[in-house]
Amino acid sequence: MMIPEDFSRFFDDQGQNAAQSPLRAYFPVSVIERLRASSVAPSRLFGAELKRLETEPEAEPSFTLDLARLLGDAGGFDWPVNDLGRCLALAVFHEHAKQLFTGPGPDKEALDDADRADWWKSA
Repeated sequence: MMIPEDFSRFFDDQGQNAAQSPLRAYFPVSVIERLRASSVAPSRLFGAELKRLETEPEAEPSFTLDLARLLGDAGGFDWPVNDLGRCLALAVFHEHAKQLFTGPGPDKEALDDADRADWWKSA
């Protein structure tokens, strides 16, 4: 799973072909190339996007919609290559959501009826 602390490690190898980059697991080549060409550190881009999501109420609904689109069709998602912070935030949230949705969760059969209805609250 990609976490913000991984950004520097992933972007250290500038000589590697973007198509062969480990970042291909998270982004299309066009986003990788733009991130590598940026003069702003990926961790700063990500932090700025999180700050924007916290402070600008109108930013959250469109981000949530983009995340839903990415979760629904990762291969067909139209990445916002002109907003690299958003790309990074989408990748991180996408990976966390995938883990949440595909993670093991509790053993639902072992839960009693009262707990069964609330198992998701502990996730």
